Amino acid sequence: MMARDPESASDTADQQLLIGQARGPYDITELDTPAEDLEKSHLDLGAVLVPVVEGGQVTVEMTADHQPEAVYLVTPYGRITVAAFAAPKSPGLWREVVGELVDSLKNDGAATSIEDGHWGREIVAEVPGGSHRFIGVDGPRWMVRLVASGPNETASELSQLSRAVLAESVVRRGAEPAPPREMLPLVLPPVLAEQVAAAQQQMFEGASAEGGDVPPGVVVPDGAVAGSGDDPTAQQTGGTDTGDAADDAEAIRDLIASAADDTPCEPRLEMIVTTHRHWDHVRALPALASLTGARTAAGEDDADAIAEATGVAPDVRLRHGDTVGADGLRLEVVALRGHTPGSIALVCRPEADEPAVLFTGDSLFPGGVGNTEGDDGRFRQLFTDVSDRIFDAFDDDVVVHPGHGASTTLGAERPHLPEWAERGW
Repeated sequence: MMARDPESASDTADQQLLIGQARGPYDITELDTPAEDLEKSHLDLGAVLVPVVEGGQVTVEMTADHQPEAVYLVTPYGRITVAAFAAPKSPGLWREVVGELVDSLKNDGAATSIEDGHWGREIVAEVPGGSHRFIGVDGPRWMVRLVASGPNETASELSQLSRAVLAESVVRRGAEPAPPREMLPLVLPPVLAEQVAAAQQQMFEGASAEGGDVPPGVVVPDGAVAGSGDDPTAQQTGGTDTGDAADDAEAIRDLIASAADDTPCEPRLEMIVTTHRHWDHVRALPALASLTGARTAAGEDDADAIAEATGVAPDVRLRHGDTVGADGLRLEVVALRGHTPGSIALVCRPEADEPAVLFTGDSLFPGGVGNTEGDDGRFRQLFTDVSDRIFDAFDDDVVVHPGHGASTTLGAERPHLPEWAERGW
């Protein structure tokens, strides 16, 4: 297989090609690992199967017509995405792509360099507060590309993890003809597709009781939106708060602009509240703050780290019990220490009989609390905060919008608290 290390090919010619040997990226037609074993170790995304990263999370970026555009492995060091493309029978496509990517990145103002890696040329693009690494491999009628993005302080760990992911990735090219460079189909596995569909449904159900597009509201990471359409002040003034800037400033700006359909006033962004310091939640903070001129806020114990990573020092340092908001929309701050020292959640209390809405960042998800990297002390701190400050303080009908994945309710998760405490994660 063209993707194998040529130096080791002769030594392993008589061996089976199996997952776990770090000899990929593999072509699925040449892989000897049984399909049932592959299902246990990998996330099947159609044209590419990527290994499950311990302690990581998965996020999905959707197109405007609700089709999956990218799947990200979110890790403590940054995020990784792997995609496969059609290629000619002869190798060399990645070399062509490298030159084009370098020119494009330099035109965008990134400080760009080329490094020699295990498979050949790797591109490193330095941007304010972080970096992107592009790794490509030519295979039989396919090219696979990995992109890793994260803060500068974890660049070394992220690059090592990225190479490990790529070395265990599997490409399913298929027999269908496709022009070179065309991205091979991305297909979500049924469980992930159901979670994405549920999250999208929750997003639009939370919009306005009167229907329509998503109104001015609180934007939380990776596209989950809780509307403020029932808040008359927000509709009269156009004032909007947003949660984490995540990684797509232009998309958030477009969302704010679309709020013009729901208010006679010009929508504006008043404040960006960052739930915690991790790169996938702050990557677009400099761009969004620059585009909008909005004030910024974050948990007190994460503020310095966010400033160092992004160059944007939070205007407001938030503590447990504080409130933020604009034009009638008030959000209560709940400190949930453990995922990071300064992680916070935001509570929106609608008027009348509507249940409260929680935006929990990466501290509470369906099925458990956030990743504490196997640190028992951090887990106990986070579990205690989530128990005391969330489950003991709010009713079962409260809706939870996490930073990644599907939404849930406190009632659905409450019976599982003893299980979480016992397992330690």
